[in-house]
Amino acid sequence: MGGFLGNYSYVLNVLSDPLGYGWNIFGTANVLFNPFHPEVIPLIQGLLLLTGLYFGISRVNLSLTGLIFDPLKRKKAILFPALFAFAVVNIFLKLYLG
Repeated sequence: MGGFLGNYSYVLNVLSDPLGYGWNIFGTANVLFNPFHPEVIPLIQGLLLLTGLYFGISRVNLSLTGLIFDPLKRKKAILFPALFAFAVVNIFLKLYLG
């Protein structure tokens, strides 16, 4: 994701000249490369990871309401997958944010 955020304007150049032969299919081969602000990318990645974690756990809880009616049992069923997802997100946050 960081590669796309950092190089989003370069995509226009590659679409016009996909093989590097000097083509200009869409007329965007000479568009100036304007990189995204690299200092903002880790913040965006962190927010997306935490948002995905929140929505993932909340959607699992919502989907289990029809199967497990007792809220305490439902929380116990979600606990270990949520901890695993939290650990994975924490690893990615360490990688992305340093």
